[in-house]
Amino acid sequence: MRFFRLVKYDLVRNLLARPGRQTAMALLFCVFYFAFLLDSLHVFWAGATLAENVETFRQLGISLGDGLLYETGGMLPLTWEELTDNFVFPVRWLLPHILALYITLGYPGEDLGRGGIQVMTRTRSKRMWWLSKCLWNILTVISCFAAGLAAWFLLSLATGRVMDFSFNEKFFEMIFGGELSGRTASAWSYAMALCVLPVVVCAACSLMQMTLALFIRPVFAYMALCVYYIAGAYYANPLFISNYAMSARSAAVGLYNFRAGTGLLLCLVFSLTAVVTGAVRLEKMDIGVNMR
Repeated sequence: MRFFRLVKYDLVRNLLARPGRQTAMALLFCVFYFAFLLDSLHVFWAGATLAENVETFRQLGISLGDGLLYETGGMLPLTWEELTDNFVFPVRWLLPHILALYITLGYPGEDLGRGGIQVMTRTRSKRMWWLSKCLWNILTVISCFAAGLAAWFLLSLATGRVMDFSFNEKFFEMIFGGELSGRTASAWSYAMALCVLPVVVCAACSLMQMTLALFIRPVFAYMALCVYYIAGAYYANPLFISNYAMSARSAAVGLYNFRAGTGLLLCLVFSLTAVVTGAVRLEKMDIGVNMR
């Protein structure tokens, strides 16, 4: 069985046959979009009737960029005093990521204990089996976030958002507790920070989780990656690549210097390390298959 057949086996069996996963991500983004609308109304509430405030809100020009920043921004780093006085947790940023990690958690181990052994026997290559699972992992994360972002874009269109990457200073200050730098970047830089990097970071972390699950129980691997994500939220350190998934900390927004290029490079390094480590580990595992 050639490599493309392995990939087809994984995609058909555990991606295309289970569209509920992408649906779940899209629904989660829908929930947070309506939370975005409610928070926007709250920020700009003028004390009049609801109808008047809705009309005022429509005239403010809250953009697609504001909405995506609300969802993928995470939070700005906190000092110890701020953390103890007013505990903040970036729930809406974290939930899509841990949902994607949960979706990609079980299949490689399940397949290894079921039909995967027969597939390995036919391919006579653990490496091909592993690379196929890595590709499946990446495509699963991409498809889940694509479904979520597509739902966000459609809702933005339906509710009349300005379809650009302009940011409202008052809205940013109320949501993130900081002031915008005033600098501007290209549309591509904003798209990288708001849409691309969160997906790339999640794919890299999902590969790390899959490799770690070869050494410890999958549930512990899942918990370890969740802790890694949370640690990045509170420590603005490039070694926690989850920082690059927080668009509010991106160089494009201008408050912190987390550059897209550096984030992509680190994600590539982390991903390749995970893939190579997993391949070496799998070669040393006794799974009852006599292969090279």
